[in-house]
Formats: sequence, structure tokens, C-alpha cells
Amino acid sequence: MYVLYSGTKVELFQLIYSGPLQLMQYNVIRWSMKEVEGGIKIECLLKRRIHHHLFTTFIPTFCLMVMCQSTLYFRAEHFKTTAGVTVTTMLVMYTLYQAVSNRLVPTAYIKMIDVWLIFGLILPFCVFFLLVTIDHLPSIREGESTPPTLALVREILVKVAHYILPIVIIIFATSYTITAVVIYN
Repeated sequence: MYVLYSGTKVELFQLIYSGPLQLMQYNVIRWSMKEVEGGIKIECLLKRRIHHHLFTTFIPTFCLMVMCQSTLYFRAEHFKTTAGVTVTTMLVMYTLYQAVSNRLVPTAYIKMIDVWLIFGLILPFCVFFLLVTIDHLPSIREGESTPPTLALVREILVKVAHYILPIVIIIFATSYTITAVVIYN
């Protein structure tokens, strides 16, 4: 497209760009154009729109984390089911991680979304480890005066799985959200 215009280059650009300030992935906060020695200097400040990542990444992965954690509350007879759910959750999280990583601009540093997704990958592994360990350790039997040490270890792991791990997830999600809001704004 050729435009015949007798003014400066800055005026020409301001005539040409009259597009929307809300784009698909970004909001245009401000932009400026200056004539400098040897050319034109264009500055454009963009702010990423969070809605896309919120609805396609954060909410689904948080639901996967909750579902994976909930397998720790099933009865021991359902070990085959719970183990399958945790492994499937890990595979889905990895698939989401790859899809999101391929869409984002590659950088030399770890992005905030990478931290969230890596935590989402580590969680099913921890849950699977707890499930297998709890399933293979002996439980405390009624009537035993001194329970075996491994049975006590099993009870401690059950407490960690039922109480400590959900607290860790809530603390991570809360601190991540606060950090993201502070950085975003």
C-alpha cells in the first residue's frame, strides 16, 4: 500500500495506525513514534491479556491438581484406579506443558507459567509416590501392643498425604496468584 503524504513520518504513522487498543493476546497501553537521526524510533507498550491463560491453562491445571490430590482419599482397595488416575493426570499435565511452551515466546529464563506447570507435573509424581508407598507398607493391626516401625511410617505418610500436601498446594496456589497479580499490575 502506497500513501502520498506531504507531512512528517510521525504524522504518517499516526494516520496509518488507527487500530484497536485491545488485540487478541495483548492490550496496547501506549505507543509513540519519533523521528531520530537516521530513521524512526517506534515505542509500543503492550500488556498481555490474562483471560486466555486463565481459562485455558490455570483453571484446567488446578482442577487436575485437585483431582489428583483427591485420589489420596480413596480406599486402599482402589489402588489400581488411583494409580491410573495419577499417571493419567501427569500425562495430561505434560501435554498441557508442551502445548503452552510451544505457544509462548522462547526465553533463556523460566517464566511464571513454567513454574505453575512444573509444579503441576511434580504434584502427580508425589501423589503417585505416596500412593505406592502407603499401599505397600503394613498397616497397624488392632490388638498389637507395639506396632511395627513400618506401620508407624505408613501412618505418618497418610497424615502427610491427607493434611500436609493439600496445605502445600493451597499455599503454592495462593502465593503464585499473589505474585502473578503483583507482577501483572
